[in-house]
Amino acid sequence: MGRALPALAAVLVCECFSAAVPTAQTNTSPDGWVVLPIDEYRTLRDRANPRSQPIASPPVDATLTRIDYDLRVDADAVTGSALLTIDVLREGWTRLQIPAGLMVREASIDGQPLALVDGPPPQVLLSHSGRSLVTLDLVIPLAAAAGGESMALPPSTAPISRVRFTLPRSGVDLSITGGFVAEHSETANESHWTAFGHPNQALTMRWTARA
Repeated sequence: MGRALPALAAVLVCECFSAAVPTAQTNTSPDGWVVLPIDEYRTLRDRANPRSQPIASPPVDATLTRIDYDLRVDADAVTGSALLTIDVLREGWTRLQIPAGLMVREASIDGQPLALVDGPPPQVLLSHSGRSLVTLDLVIPLAAAAGGESMALPPSTAPISRVRFTLPRSGVDLSITGGFVAEHSETANESHWTAFGHPNQALTMRWTARA
């Protein structure tokens, strides 16, 4: 009788263990399906896999960023140069209009001759993106009125227009329309001015003998 009790206890332990195993298995949640409306599914998919945004093309192909004039009165005309700072925003050949009304004798880019495309107004033709420096050799006519002389530069889209102007005599008063004088110096034989013009406005400079 004493040997039968351990055997009975072993049988009971095995039965309890075998009964517990199915209970543990039934508590595991099986995989299943989730039903979503097609619009919600697409929204979730787009969030998980965002699409790369296309690169927007620039609104313009090129811009005239700055123009610097270096001018001097010579006999009955004004001669000198204009340095155009141009930023090309796309690859390939690009045209850019130069200020209308400029009398250009020659043009060059990076020291090499540059042909102008006939207008009106004339244009420069650039072959690559990035910044380019174009030099224009200019002649500007003089106008005489009311005991003085004047010259006019055409409007420019450049945000910065600077003019360095030399007159081969002293004792002269200068007035400007469409800009302002930033610097003035004078020697016994010459007068020098540095002026800045307003964007999209003609710059007129008038000078008379100082009273």
